[in-house]
Amino acid sequence: LNIPMKFSVVIPTLNEEDYVGNILTCLVNQTHKDLKITVVDAPSADKTKEKVLEFEKDLDLQFVVSPKKGVANQRNFGAKKGRSSYVVFFDADVVIQPDFFEKLNIFLENHPETDVLTSWNIPLSERKRYKAFFWGFNQIYLEGLKKIDPVAVGTFICVKRKVFSEMKGFDPEVALAEDYDLAGRIHKKGYKYVLLRDPVVFFSTRRYEETGRLKMLWVALRAGVYYHTKGSITDSKIFYYPMNGL
Repeated sequence: LNIPMKFSVVIPTLNEEDYVGNILTCLVNQTHKDLKITVVDAPSADKTKEKVLEFEKDLDLQFVVSPKKGVANQRNFGAKKGRSSYVVFFDADVVIQPDFFEKLNIFLENHPETDVLTSWNIPLSERKRYKAFFWGFNQIYLEGLKKIDPVAVGTFICVKRKVFSEMKGFDPEVALAEDYDLAGRIHKKGYKYVLLRDPVVFFSTRRYEETGRLKMLWVALRAGVYYHTKGSITDSKIFYYPMNGL
C-alpha cells in the first residue's frame, strides 16, 4: 500500500510568461495532488507574475521574488519555503504527464533509500536532430555515468530535503551546470542517486532555437567534458549560456 506523500515543488522564473503556464497546468492536472508549489521570480520584466497568479485558485501556490538573482539562489530560496521530505525542482519551460507525481510517489515509497533522482529528458520537438542527440544524451551520457559520476539536469531534480540542506543546496558560485554540481556533490558524499526512465520530463528546445542549435549543442558537449575532467564551472566567461545571467 503506497501512502501519498507531499512534495515541495520549486520553479525559478525570469520572463517566463509564455511558458510557465504550461507546467502549472500540468501540476493542476496531476493525479497526485499533495503538492506545494513555489514559483521564485528573478524578478521578471514581463507578466510572469500575472500568469502564475492565474493558478492560485487551483494549486497550493505561492509566488515569491528571490532576494538574489541567479538560478541557484532562486532554487535555494524556494526550497526554504516548503517543509516536505522531498523537494522537486523544475525548469519553467517543462511539461509532464498527469501521472508524473503518482509514479514518483510510488517509486519513492518502494525505494526510500533514494536521496536524489532525475529522469530522462525528452525534447518538445519533432526535429530528428534533437531526438537523436537527446536519445544519446539519455542512453549514453546519463545512463553511462549514473554509477560512476552521475549528473542531474535542472529540468527535473528530486532530492531529500535533509540531504539538500546538508549540501547547502545549489552552489551560487557555479556559473554553469549547477545542477550537475549538486548531484555530483551528493554522490561523492555516498548518498543514493537514481536515474528514472519513467516518468520522463519534456523540455522546450527554445534556447536551442534562439541561440542556434549547433552552437548550443556544442556548448553542452564542451561543458559536460569540462565538468567531468576539470570540475565545476565557476567562471561564467568559459562558456556562454542564455541562463548564465538568470
